[in-house]
Order: sequence, then C-alpha cells, then structure tokens
Amino acid sequence: MPKPNWAGPWVFLWAAAATFSLWMRAGLPIHAIEGAPYDDGLFIKLAKSISAGQWLGAYDNATLVKGAFYSIFIAAAHFAYVPLKIAEQGVYVGASFIVARVLSRRVRYGQVFGALLFFLLCANPLLWYEDFERVIRDGLYVGLALAVTGLTALVSFPDGSRGPLRSVVTGLSLGLVAGAFWTTREEGVILVPTVAIIAATGCAQQALHVPAGLRSLRVRLPWGMVLSSCAAALGFAAVLATISELNFRYYGAFETVEVKQAPFVRAYGALARIKPDHWQRYVVFPEDARKRAYAVSPAARELAQVFEGPYGQEWAHKYCAEAGIDPCTGVHAGWFQWVFREAVAHAGHYTSASAAKAYYKRLSKEINAACADGRLDCLPPRATLAPPFHWEYVGQTWAKAKLILRLLLFMGSDDRHIEQGVASRGYVDSIADVVGPIIPQSTPRFVAHGWAGALQSRPSVQIRSHGFAHFDASLDLEAAPDVELIYPGLKVVRFVIDTDCPPAECDLVLGWPDQPERAVPLTAFAKNTMPLHDQVKVQIDAVSTAPSFPLTSDLRALQGRIARGIAQFYAFVCRVLLVPACAGLLFGAVFYRRAGVPAIVYALAAGCGAAVMCRVVLLAYLDVTSIPFTYPYLVNASPFLIAFVALGVYAGITAVAGVLGSRRQALLF
Repeated sequence: MPKPNWAGPWVFLWAAAATFSLWMRAGLPIHAIEGAPYDDGLFIKLAKSISAGQWLGAYDNATLVKGAFYSIFIAAAHFAYVPLKIAEQGVYVGASFIVARVLSRRVRYGQVFGALLFFLLCANPLLWYEDFERVIRDGLYVGLALAVTGLTALVSFPDGSRGPLRSVVTGLSLGLVAGAFWTTREEGVILVPTVAIIAATGCAQQALHVPAGLRSLRVRLPWGMVLSSCAAALGFAAVLATISELNFRYYGAFETVEVKQAPFVRAYGALARIKPDHWQRYVVFPEDARKRAYAVSPAARELAQVFEGPYGQEWAHKYCAEAGIDPCTGVHAGWFQWVFREAVAHAGHYTSASAAKAYYKRLSKEINAACADGRLDCLPPRATLAPPFHWEYVGQTWAKAKLILRLLLFMGSDDRHIEQGVASRGYVDSIADVVGPIIPQSTPRFVAHGWAGALQSRPSVQIRSHGFAHFDASLDLEAAPDVELIYPGLKVVRFVIDTDCPPAECDLVLGWPDQPERAVPLTAFAKNTMPLHDQVKVQIDAVSTAPSFPLTSDLRALQGRIARGIAQFYAFVCRVLLVPACAGLLFGAVFYRRAGVPAIVYALAAGCGAAVMCRVVLLAYLDVTSIPFTYPYLVNASPFLIAFVALGVYAGITAVAGVLGSRRQALLF
C-alpha cells in the first residue's frame, strides 16, 4: 500500500477541519451548576487543590468518589493557559486524527477517505450540546475513548515499517491514554469489547499468513504486536499505580476511586439485599428495610439521623416525584449512594479513608450476619452497586434501547446547540480562575442610568424579580451632589443597573429604615422624571436593552445556526445511510476475498458498532433499573456512530467495485 502524500491540499484540508472544530467549540460558554457538589463543584475544588500542590485536598466523603484524571486535566490546562473547553476539544481532535490517519495509511484511496472521516468526526454536532458547557467529565471522556480505539488499531495493524522502538512507543502511548480513560469515569469496562474486537482481528491477521490460499496456511507470532501490548500494559499500570500511590500517601488508601473498593461495594450490597414487604423499582433501601436494619445493626442505626431526617427526606421526595414513585419509601437509586455517603460522613466516619473503610466493613458484616442467622429476610449475598435483577428488565431494556438509539440517530438536531447556561456572576468568576476565560452572556441585558432621591434620607436600591428565577444583576451606587443642588433638601443616590432580567419580570425597589418599600417596574423606565409622590423622585437618564457584547452575540448566533444546520445534515445522513452501511459491511464480508476491503475496516467498524451498542444498552438498563437517562451520557457514542456509518459505506462501495472488477477480469481471461 503506497504511503499517502501529506503535502498540498490534504494538509490544508486536515488543518481546516481541526480549526473549524476548535472554533465551534470556542463558542460554548462555561456553565456550572452551583448546587452540584459531586460534579462541577467537586472537579473545580479538586483541580484547585492539585494546582496548589496539595493533591486532592483535605479528605472527606467526596474526595475519592470519582476518578481523579479529569481534575488533573483541568489543572494541567490551567497551568498551560489553555481554556478548558478548548483543551477538551483538542483531545477529541487529536483522537479523530489518530483514527483517520491509521485508516488513511492502510486502505485504498486512503487520502480521500481519511480526510473525509477526519472532517466528519471533527464536525460532530453533539459536542456542541448545551450540557457540554458544564464542567463535567464527558467532554474529555469522549475524546479519550476515541483515542484508545485509534491507538488500539494502530497497535493491532502495523503498517510494516515499525521497528522495536516504534512498537514500544506506540504501545506505551496506548497504555497511558487507556489509563487516563480508565481513571476519568468509572464505567471504562464498556470499551473492553471494542478493544478486544480490534485487537483480536489484528492479531489473527498477523498470526495467520495466507499467501496462496488455505493450502499454504502458516501461523507465526506477531512479535511487534506482543511488544506493543506489553508496553501498553506497562503504561496502563503506571497510570493506575501513580494515582493509587498518591491516594495512599495522602489518605492511606491505595486505590484509584473509592466507589470501586470492596468495603464500600459490600456495604452498599448488604443494604440492597434486605427484602422489603413490597418491592418498588428504583428504591434501594426502603423504609421498612431501614427499620429492620436499624433493629439488628448498630452501624445501620448511625445512618438514621440523615435518612429519616430533613436531608434524606428532601432527597427522597424530590426524586420520587420526578420518577413517579408512590408511595415514596426511600431515596431513588440514582442518588442513593450520595445520601448514603452523606449519612456516613454525618456519623463521623469520614475523618480518614481508613475510618470510612472500617465503618463500611462493620456495616456489611452486621447486616450480612443478620441475613445469615435469619434475623433479616434477605436476597443472596451481594457485592455490587447494580440493583437486584428482575426478568421484566430484559424487555423494558430492549424497548428503551430502541428509543435511545433512535435519539442518537437524530444527532442533536432538535435545536440543542449553543444554548446559554445560568450561573451567578460570583460563581462564574470563581470557576473562570481555574478553567479559563468565560464567554460573556449573549442574552439581551437591561442597562439603565438614573438617580433616586427622597426628603427623609438616601434610599437603598436593589433589583428584585417577581418569582423565584435567578437572574444576573449588578448595581453601582454613588452620591449625586449635582442633583442635590438642583433639588434642595432631596437626598439622592445615583445608580447604574445592569441585569439580564427581562424588564417585565423585575422591579427597582427603593427602601428606607422603618419605611415601606416602593417598587418601580423596569417596564416603566423611560427617559424622564417619575415622582412616586411628593417626597420621592426617580429619574432615568438612559435606558438600553441591547446585548452588552453585540459582536460576541452575533458571532455566537452564527455558530448556533451553523451547529443546527450540521446537526440536521448528520441526522439525515445517519438515518439514511445506517442500513446501507450495515449492508455494505455484510456484502464485503461475504465476498471478502474478491472485495479487496482491508481487515482493519471490518475490525474498526465492528469495534465502533460494539461501542455504540454497549453505550446504548448500558444507558437503557440503567434508566430501567436505577439512573435516569440523560443526553450527555449518550454523546459519548456519537463519534463511534459516525465512524461506523462512514466505514460501512466505504466498505460497501469498495466491495462492490472489487467484486465487479474481479468479474470483469475473469471475463477478459
């Protein structure tokens, strides 16, 4: 296979695709939910501690609850002065480059196909989904998953020019990236089928040498792949060992994440195995099971103050209402572990990792002992966070998986792009210190300059909304001696209002000590003096409702239109070409010897298909049993769907051309 020529227009096309992808991602503002102590707030907190040289900071019930690599990545991007969202997109673009370049060097018409696949991956519209504005792991995770896939293909299908040193470097790169992927989220096992399919296919192709058909079959050991695999295992182990060693040095826990440690999982499983009087979907530890656990286990009784108190009941009733659980007997499974951990912390067992581990061991021992001697009616012993299995889950998971796959095929074309998130100015400023510059809001802002005065004293001034919605607002106040000269006896304060609150939903509120407040609707503001009564005056000198940053607003509006257009195009292409792509792969496999489609195409296509199905089935099963489906979790499957469709279409076209060409050649001879 001739090597591609990277000069000329091909370099320009690849560079243009990468630049376009980064430019579109730059249009995403940072959006962090203030009340998310186990997501946005946790990652920022841990990244600040890493940047300060304190590893993950002081130990508590949240320190080791999630993989450390995303916080490490945030700190590294901050150190390099790279905005977080650009850094995440840079990882994804790099991963797309690896996949596309591996194929471009190993398939027919590789320059064209590689450039096209790279552009399709870089323009993935789901990466501009509104939830990716948040400081969450999925923006990095999707790039790492794609990079692991591409590097596995690179290791499994060498191009023939790789020496021992290159094999080691390639394998080590795979191991390090795989380690980063594994310690970013906790469900990395779902990519194992993808890696196994690609590696097995590559190993088989290298081991079985068939130069003249099956009659001369020879088996040989693919030493290059063996060397790369050993280096990959070494790199993977190095990442996990480094994070575990740091956790041990700072907290006495040699582990990457606490939710996978045996004591916690056994304690969780022990609570979940207690049989309730009436089984309810989504409820792990219902009220009657809690009462029985309190009766037989002193360790369980320590949890009662939180589970039966305002905190636990608030969590229970909030998510029972969302999930339609009636009667509400316990915390929804999707949030149970967080309330569980809060209860353990409230009981004073998170002073250290060893103390927490000792408590979880004691709790599981007491509950399991009560199950064993008949004091509790229990399910078989459990050491898992998965809910007890019910056969009805199978049909429900299948039905839900079809809906989720259909949603994925729409590729976010339901106008979910470049949306504005809401967070208070102070919170945005605090995260901007870590993640980089924050794009200003593009929503119209109400800006008013004026003054207010009264005879008795200078009034206090504030902005107040009519309801409970949160709005960003700033209010600058200063004395106005020039106005007081014009109105003798009037005590005046000058103000500048800057808010994104719609005028119909907010008031300017004036107040005095021991006097009733007076509200002026923002809709009543005009450039004149408004005497509220004979002792109070308000004058508006200037009013503007234009965006504070018009150029940025126009640019982001343009990016939004581009994103929606691309999403609609991808949705059309994926729905139209998915079946032909499957047919093309099947046709090429049936006529493999005449089709001329390289094995790497089938391996990557099968691996990408497995990645999509594993993600869809996992999300469907979790939605049916424990954790409600959310769109950001599905986004991780999007590049694999794009690659699968592109590879299937390529395989079909190449196979048809190869079969027709071999037939024509046979007729000629």
